[in-house]
Amino acid sequence: MTGHLSWPIKTSFRRYVEAMPDGVVSVDSGARLLATTIHFPLETPLTPGEPLPSEIRFAGDVQFEGHGGRLAILFSELRLERTAGGHRLTIDHPWSVDGSLPRIPVAEVRWNRLASTHASSESVSLSSEGASLFNNAYERGSQLDQMSIELDVASP
Repeated sequence: MTGHLSWPIKTSFRRYVEAMPDGVVSVDSGARLLATTIHFPLETPLTPGEPLPSEIRFAGDVQFEGHGGRLAILFSELRLERTAGGHRLTIDHPWSVDGSLPRIPVAEVRWNRLASTHASSESVSLSSEGASLFNNAYERGSQLDQMSIELDVASP
């Protein structure tokens, strides 16, 4: 079944980048930049009504750039990996061209609603590695924007 992850990442950060004279937020590889969120296409097959699997993969990437090139943050090949309390969001290492570098754990995700075609987060907490991506402008444990997984259901 097709679907997507809907995640603005951090709205205040996106606004900050977009307000820069040279600030750019761009998407590639199937991601869609919408007015208030970013959609990352689902790569892992999900079945409506079933629990979320131990790993969920999403296509697409988003890059935040500005400050004459001194700011460059890439979120690519997002994965949700099951943990004891929810899922850990990881991204492909930005300097890994062949996938040989370890993935970066960005945030811990706790779910508050799991429905047959929709899952919404209760909290998305920044990890210490995620804080480093933002040059420690946000501390470990800072809340990122809520995310949801939406499955596309064909109408009869």
